[in-house]
Amino acid sequence: MICEILELDPYVAAAGIAPERYTKGYEGQYAFPDVYASNCYGGPVAFEIQLSTTQLPTITRREDFYAQNDIRLCWVISGDRSQLDRRAFKDIYLRNDGQIFAVDDEVLAEARADNAPRFRLMRLLPGPLREGLRPQWRERIVTPKEIEWGRPGDRPRSKGDRFDGYLEKLVQRDTAVSHLRREFYSALTDCNQDQAGVSWDSIASIVGGASWSALGDPYDTVRALGVLATVRRNELTVQTKIEMSNLPHLVNSLLLEPKERRSWSRALRSLSESCRPDLLAVPSVAKKIERNLEDAHGDPGNELLAGSVFDVLFPECAFQRLKLTEDGKSA
Repeated sequence: MICEILELDPYVAAAGIAPERYTKGYEGQYAFPDVYASNCYGGPVAFEIQLSTTQLPTITRREDFYAQNDIRLCWVISGDRSQLDRRAFKDIYLRNDGQIFAVDDEVLAEARADNAPRFRLMRLLPGPLREGLRPQWRERIVTPKEIEWGRPGDRPRSKGDRFDGYLEKLVQRDTAVSHLRREFYSALTDCNQDQAGVSWDSIASIVGGASWSALGDPYDTVRALGVLATVRRNELTVQTKIEMSNLPHLVNSLLLEPKERRSWSRALRSLSESCRPDLLAVPSVAKKIERNLEDAHGDPGNELLAGSVFDVLFPECAFQRLKLTEDGKSA
């Protein structure tokens, strides 16, 4: 079915489409992708059909091979949404921003009718803000132009917002919640524990999540979250004499060193990956994060305890937390 769909593009067809093609890597390794397109929208693409029996080591081995050899990889399933609850399928889409492609009879029929390739794009996205942001699957049949095919070695995905960006837009569109978030940041800047707690609990009453009192000592909480907000907003949102230009020192002193605040270390790492990757390149910061996570013995810390309210306040790492939650369910 994939071959027939791809052959509807004369340029892709002319370059060559082959099932189970022997594909040799730069260093002598090889693979047999289910379908290999030699020049598909900017370069070679391997299409792998995911089965429920495919395990994570096989998945990662294939992904590494294609990435190392500048071949884009497109995982494909049938249009049966019930498969997506299985571990073998989660191991794919949770490693690709909650996205996966599908082909089925409806896709093939539309491709034939349009005489052009079509794919079903399935995306896991946050649900309505006032219903707890519970992730929901959204899908539609798309044209190749609606797909971001990426650079050599990438995995194609939607051109639309990613999970975290979609969540941020939901927050911005809700006037009341976005106002409460601004109030919360202001309270962190002033180290106002009471006002921070009121704003936090107000957001939690709308989207769900832990209460302010469940997070531990209010002073330590407001200080730790002030550091996280500083990293997210790239401006001082915590009461301190340390200047923004010395962010590594600020992070070390106010979050990573005090034992009472180390439970937010994983959240700092996730947020820094998205907002300030340069911070993780600082040896002192990287070492302290590693130490704190090792001391936690796998406990994800307060970010999962906090729940949806934390996603509203720090949406940039919401998908990472979703992955942690799903991994915990499967453990």
